[in-house]
Amino acid sequence: MHSKAGPMNNEQVVALLLELARGVEFLDDNPFKTRAYRKAAMAIETQERSVVELIENAEIHTIDGIGKAIAAKLEAWVQRGDFSALENVRSALPHGFDELEKVPGLGLKRIRTLFHEHGIASVDELLEHLEAGSLTGVRGFSEKTRAKMLDAARQIISYRGKYLIDATLGHAREIINQLEQGGIRAVLTGECRRGMEIYTHIDILVEAVPSWVDTAQKILGNDFVWKHEGEQLLVTAPGKPPVRFHPTEPEHAISALFMTTGSDEHLHNLRDFASEKGFEIREDGIFHGENRVALTDEREIYEQLGLQYLPPEVREGREIELLLAQQAHVPELITRHDLRGILHVHTLFSDGRSSLLEMVKKARDMGFSWIGISDHSESAYYAGGMDIGKITQQRATIEQVRATVPEISILQGIEADILSDGSLDYPDEILEMFDFVIASIHSQMEMDEARMTQRILRAIRNPYTSILAHPSGRLLLSREPYRVDLSIILDEATRHSVAMELNANPWRLDLDWRLVYEFISSGGKIIIGPDAHSREGLEDIEYGIMMARKGVATPQVCLNTREEKEIRGVLKGSWT
Repeated sequence: MHSKAGPMNNEQVVALLLELARGVEFLDDNPFKTRAYRKAAMAIETQERSVVELIENAEIHTIDGIGKAIAAKLEAWVQRGDFSALENVRSALPHGFDELEKVPGLGLKRIRTLFHEHGIASVDELLEHLEAGSLTGVRGFSEKTRAKMLDAARQIISYRGKYLIDATLGHAREIINQLEQGGIRAVLTGECRRGMEIYTHIDILVEAVPSWVDTAQKILGNDFVWKHEGEQLLVTAPGKPPVRFHPTEPEHAISALFMTTGSDEHLHNLRDFASEKGFEIREDGIFHGENRVALTDEREIYEQLGLQYLPPEVREGREIELLLAQQAHVPELITRHDLRGILHVHTLFSDGRSSLLEMVKKARDMGFSWIGISDHSESAYYAGGMDIGKITQQRATIEQVRATVPEISILQGIEADILSDGSLDYPDEILEMFDFVIASIHSQMEMDEARMTQRILRAIRNPYTSILAHPSGRLLLSREPYRVDLSIILDEATRHSVAMELNANPWRLDLDWRLVYEFISSGGKIIIGPDAHSREGLEDIEYGIMMARKGVATPQVCLNTREEKEIRGVLKGSWT
């Protein structure tokens, strides 16, 4: 449910409309109602003006796709905080409906069967029936289907209590902003400061001024449950990552930030290293014998130990991290400022939700000097993939946009599907038309490891392939990676001057950062792609930068840092 902390934005309204559409589809099986809610969601999604503004100006009824009944619901949500219509639908659904929808192969029809005929209302109950064999012989639930659902149910249960990076950091930053506006000094620490891809909670370091808890409770409102855990304070809200507050005295702030940042493995390694040199690292300071070492900066902790400073992202306890710090070989990691261009961008020419002009303007406004458009290829029928007619039409549109937005260079690329045999889904005469080709897998993901590896190797060896996108195929907290030997894939990519995408979409963050350092150390190159389907999606590049930094990536190994005048040659395989 929407928080009362601020007005609803368009994204939240769209999410609620789509939820209503799914609920009505399950309960009523009424295609007209369902279609109306989805049409309204699409209408809001493509609006530049906010729903709040449209309602305040009595213009919501003028939007094509929003009739009187839906307009009334929007007004109730936005103006009065009245979600009764949505709550009525929610209360009539199986209590585990959201998770049941995530089970592959379990569409609404099968969920209805499970609910009405077998009393199954959650993934837990589904798992019990599958393990007991009580769905054997039920129509639509073959042995193969049941086996897949069994694996999926176990995975879904294992994902509980875990959150993606966008939801986690968004919630954390909102809380910190509110606290600071209320006069409480607060800073992000823990996993959030290190930039992990999946989170169980948020850690925030706060200055322990008198009555800070009472002040924080007043600032954050009644949506939170507060629980003391020793000196720490755990704060929870429905549907949000739990927040753990770490109060600290001002004189201990630097050492407390260091200690709460972690990771546990990094702290263990560094404490052992410090002990050998006669130092003790504690949350209330760093000590040499009985003497506290005065600190003005977190870097000084490393300097006292004769180590080069390690940024928070590079504190996961890997052996290479401490080795780099000991040898003073920690490089200057890539930052947002280093990026010159952005690619892996979808538009209305395939499954994007913003026009080509809107995406280009957004990239320009973000300070990029070039953008690579890469809509889906022809075989991606599910995403409105482009045939030769669409390709030609897009090329003409790009020329028009170049004239309208001359401040940024536009490259025309393609996200080409890797077919089951490893070939790309266009002939060479079409592939050579593009400035770059992103090769990716979107189908037949259940191959065995040997076949999948050979499939991807063939795509890498295609002379037109510039980039391999989301190499493992994982969807965080949703789908496990496919079976593939990535070590062989990465070696071959380096050999053929094919860049490895670090997909910045919060659901992907793929290539896994744990593989980045070895890949770039052997000569490989990465490119950070937001896999953006809207203007807002371009901002996901932030998460890709975090993952690149965790992989100890420098500006030199990331193709986004190349200037516009050289990027075309670089994407054709010339990395020098």
